[in-house]
Amino acid sequence: MRKSFLLASLLLLAFAGKVEAQNISIQACQPYSSQAQPAPCQAPASTQIGAAIAITNTFQVALALNSTIAPSGATGTRSSCLLQNNGTHNMFVYFKKSGGTAASLTAAFVLLPGYTINCINTAGQILQDEIDITGTSGDTYSLIVQ
Repeated sequence: MRKSFLLASLLLLAFAGKVEAQNISIQACQPYSSQAQPAPCQAPASTQIGAAIAITNTFQVALALNSTIAPSGATGTRSSCLLQNNGTHNMFVYFKKSGGTAASLTAAFVLLPGYTINCINTAGQILQDEIDITGTSGDTYSLIVQ
C-alpha cells in the first residue's frame, strides 16, 4: 500500500507539473504582438525667420491669423511659436483675434531686448491670433513657428 501511495503521489506531481507548464505556455502565447501599434509622434516642421521693424511705433504683422508660415503664409492650426527681440530697444507685441481691435501700444506686451514671448496661454492653449509687432525702426526680431 505504501508503494501504491508513493506511485500515485509521483503521478499526481508529474501531472500537476505538466498542467502548470501547459498553462504557462498558453498564457505566454497570447496574441499581443498582433495588435495594432500606434504610430510614432512626429513634430511638425518649423519655419524660422528674421525680420526688422519697418517704421518706429507702427505695428506690422509678424505672423498672420492661423498662419504657420510668417508673416502671411499658409493657414492651418498653429502648434507653437516663439518670438525673440534681437534689437537694442523694447518691442511691443499684440495678439489680435479675428475681427479684433487694432493693435495699440497700451494693450501690447512689452518685449525687452533679448527676451522672448510665445503663443501659449496660461491654460496651455496655442493662440491662433494674428501677432503684430512694433518697436524702433531697424531693430530685428526672430520668429519660429510650427
